[in-house]
Amino acid sequence: MVEKVLGLPHGTRHVVVISKHEESPHREFYKTDYDHGRRAPIHYAATILEKEVDLDDETFFRTFFLVALATHLTPGTGNMVPLEYLGSLEVASEVCEYAWGDQILKDVMTEIDTFQKKKKKAILDGAFKKIWVGSCLPLVAIIYMDHLDFPESSISTHHINYSLPRASHVTDEDFKFVMLHDKSRLTLNAHIYGARPFRAPESTPYAIQRSNYDDQPATHPYIQQTGNNCTNHPPQTEENQDMHHEAPRFPIKLPEELPAYILQIIGTHKSKWAQDISKATSRLSKLHVKRMEEFAQDVLAATKDNAPDPKNYSSPHWTWTQAFAEPPPSTHEGEFVDASTAVVQTTAAGPTTMATVEANLAHISPQSSPIHAPTPTSPTQPTQDNTSEGPNMSHNVNEGGQPSTGDVLHTIGTQTQEKKNRKKRACLRKTEDTRLKKIKVTSSSIELYNKYITARCLRPPKKTDKRPPFIDYGGYHISYEHFRGALKPRGWVDTHTMELYIRQFNLQQTMEACSSALPTKYAFSQSLTAKLSVPEEKFVATNCLREFNNAYQDGSLKSKDMLYFAIPHKQHWILCCINLLYKQINIFDSDKKLKNDEVYELSNNLVTNFTTLATHAKAFTKLDFMKFTCFNPPDCPQQKTHYDCGIFTMLFMKQWDGKIMANFSKDTYGHRAIITELIITSQLNNQDPTWVLKTN
Repeated sequence: MVEKVLGLPHGTRHVVVISKHEESPHREFYKTDYDHGRRAPIHYAATILEKEVDLDDETFFRTFFLVALATHLTPGTGNMVPLEYLGSLEVASEVCEYAWGDQILKDVMTEIDTFQKKKKKAILDGAFKKIWVGSCLPLVAIIYMDHLDFPESSISTHHINYSLPRASHVTDEDFKFVMLHDKSRLTLNAHIYGARPFRAPESTPYAIQRSNYDDQPATHPYIQQTGNNCTNHPPQTEENQDMHHEAPRFPIKLPEELPAYILQIIGTHKSKWAQDISKATSRLSKLHVKRMEEFAQDVLAATKDNAPDPKNYSSPHWTWTQAFAEPPPSTHEGEFVDASTAVVQTTAAGPTTMATVEANLAHISPQSSPIHAPTPTSPTQPTQDNTSEGPNMSHNVNEGGQPSTGDVLHTIGTQTQEKKNRKKRACLRKTEDTRLKKIKVTSSSIELYNKYITARCLRPPKKTDKRPPFIDYGGYHISYEHFRGALKPRGWVDTHTMELYIRQFNLQQTMEACSSALPTKYAFSQSLTAKLSVPEEKFVATNCLREFNNAYQDGSLKSKDMLYFAIPHKQHWILCCINLLYKQINIFDSDKKLKNDEVYELSNNLVTNFTTLATHAKAFTKLDFMKFTCFNPPDCPQQKTHYDCGIFTMLFMKQWDGKIMANFSKDTYGHRAIITELIITSQLNNQDPTWVLKTN
């Protein structure tokens, strides 16, 4: 590992370490007068390399290697070159024969052991002092990072280059990415990590067999194009083909020297090739999702048509081959099993019901595609585990109308099996009437919209005018000019108008919760969303506790199915939804104005800070939001203009049921009229809006 991180030659001879008092013909060459006698500081050796022009090759190489050891490979705490390694630097041509990796690893472990002992002693003594640590400690951090397994959803935000030597390809952004995703969410301490699982040893860069570094050609035959940077990469083999965070290669062998005009042509075609690969990967990923959806529909339809009637079942030879078996037990709710690991099973206990088929299809993952790209998985309705009982777990009723003995009830009332231990259920759609319906524009909405918005009622106010607010929601008010400017046909919705809609939306959800079978929703205020959208290191949970506790108590967040956050960024609205039904994070962008990296960073900061806030408030104690899967619905409607993002965000809140986005017209004129009527006629409004009609 040390050799592959640092790119060192790996010989078999042990490194010769001489003591301080052992004679060496070159020791005095590097020493100079110092405060405490004659010592060999790093800056003196560097000065020799810069100013001494008559150095022979052996002396120059020996000095350079000592500086490399002192600053990078085995740095100490005294800023001195390690003269104890002069015994291995007598002959420059023999340096590659020594096992430098073994020596560096030994030095690292010695420093770690010293640090641990000093830390334990400081705890026992109760006196904490600065502990100086030497050696190549970044080596440990790089090896740890390379063994972590990151979620596929993160591939769209950051690519880790796993090329060798590792120290030449690791960047500060890599460490920031690791710290963000590996931070432990079970503690409030900002410096505790270990959240991500480890990868299989054979999928790490250290399991790949490579030739010696001194035998490699001057230019590597495999080059990856990332933006404007070219980085060396290993060839694709069975050992490393599953290593994610690596872009497709552009295989081309180059001689050692090429004319400038040829290099320019190669760079142009490498860029074209990278773009073609990116487009093909995206297109095939979308096609794979579509094919998997068609496959699931065909299996359900065929099973529904061909399944025998349970009442007429009598033959013991009836069997049904399951295309996908039940998944193994998992500690994380919402995890899907890769379709490639499914086992074909035969159930001879009885006929298979539609519930069994849906339960099996719930674990189909489009990520079984050979293309290792993050593809969205369709959420499915969770069902009870029927692995052991098979079809006999279905709810049968005898002639008396009572459940038969030994059957497990599938109800959701007080008779549910193990009610106290059951998970949160998804919305059960028994009929099409419980689905979200298309929004209809009424004549009253159009009349009110033309009355207050289309036609200007008041002239612009003067500085001396003191007008009452147009809308007043219990102290949160807005002027007529701002309200009209936000909801007019070509107006951009500001945060104040969005806040009015959110308050009316939450009130409407509370009133409909008792009489509707639809999922329950709650939208957080703009002030709390703004505090949660900041970077993780700038978030202060105590500033949000009061508002969160009020929402947690008044809004009964524990019983909600979806939590909404409307985020304004660069004059553009996006909607982030914490989907408690399917353990997902849904992101809706109606214009794709922002890059995927920006959208992911905004949502990631929000969910991370929300998790910290919930921990402080001791809310949602049984949920781990950081384990939710990121699913961006592919059927998200797109706006046709550049000013309707706020209206689309409001419609997303209304029409998303956690799994399906109900259709709505992309012509937002009628929707603006409906929203205007909802806000003005709301029972939260304490202001009579008709005063604006009195122009005198």
